[in-house]
Amino acid sequence: MKFGKKSIILLATVALLLIAAVPALAAPRVNTVELEIRNKTGESVTLVLNGPSETQTVFINAGQTLTMEVVPGNYFYKYEACGLMTRAFTQVTYGGDSLTLTKCAGTALSNIVIDNQTGRPMIVTLSGLGGLYGYWVPQGGSTIQIPAGGYTFTSVACLSESGTLKASAHLGQPLIWTWTCQDVTLEASAE
Repeated sequence: MKFGKKSIILLATVALLLIAAVPALAAPRVNTVELEIRNKTGESVTLVLNGPSETQTVFINAGQTLTMEVVPGNYFYKYEACGLMTRAFTQVTYGGDSLTLTKCAGTALSNIVIDNQTGRPMIVTLSGLGGLYGYWVPQGGSTIQIPAGGYTFTSVACLSESGTLKASAHLGQPLIWTWTCQDVTLEASAE
């Protein structure tokens, strides 16, 4: 008798589990596509994406491109950058799409190539309306990107040097800044 009761309980449990599993097995699969998000604002942002599936919140660094898996459809998105809240809609199709968070107005950037010919690493400090920046520059050099504007610079590359620098975003090419310990020169280069 005990075996019969255990069998009935076991069969009832299995039947209930199967009944509960049928809707999950029969549910249609949701196909996702890639949404590429490019952050060109110049700032790190938190993006809220609300659409056909659950609301998603992602953090994207300045200049970063992030790829997300989303369900195709219409999405409302919002993010804060440059002191403004941006709210808009985008449509994601079955082929996948991209979303570009636009550059902040008035945030022009200047590319500067620091050509370090001093024979050793050095530190360059820039101070201006764009902020205070410090760069460790390896022997041979590196490229930096700063907000356009006027800066004062200091360095201990050879002895102690200081001066002024105009970082322009309108050159269309990087500014080459060469350090040799005999002199410091600035020149625009077509690279």
